[in-house]
Amino acid sequence: MLKKFFLFGFLMFLVLLIIGGWFGYQAYIHGTNTVAIQQRQLQVIAAWQTDPDAMKMAAGGRGGVTPPGITDTMRSHGVATASSFQAAGKSLTITYAPSACNDLPYIYDIKRSPGLITVLVYADTSWWPDVAGLWNRVTSSGGCTAVARQATLTIALDSRVGADAVVDAASGTSLTRNS
Repeated sequence: MLKKFFLFGFLMFLVLLIIGGWFGYQAYIHGTNTVAIQQRQLQVIAAWQTDPDAMKMAAGGRGGVTPPGITDTMRSHGVATASSFQAAGKSLTITYAPSACNDLPYIYDIKRSPGLITVLVYADTSWWPDVAGLWNRVTSSGGCTAVARQATLTIALDSRVGADAVVDAASGTSLTRNS
């Protein structure tokens, strides 16, 4: 009887250890993504603000401009690359390419400084474990099929975009304005 009690207690300890580790890992990933997003936004803003020629070229919606201070693309889990934008009044609609293997909703981090709007679109990963997502990955025999797709995200602003440069913070490149 005593052996069964200790075995049951040990098994419960292992279960609690696994669940606690899972929550801890999810919280760690969420926290590191949050820090990485903030650091990337600051890096991109600094690069754009120190290059007035790039700001002038990108003002008014010319896409594809990247200041020389940006040499890499953010490749964090769930970060989407934006390609264009449309401005109507105080709303900004961003067109982006979500990850082919990610069905999570996408959210944004936006920073506004004089003459510049930086937007980083990324998957809304919670610190709560995604049991259904884990089960789908475990039971999926074929893995993920990469399918090119586009999505849009509309952002409410405090003021109009005007001639401000709108920049994808993931790539550091200005977005093309769609009419």
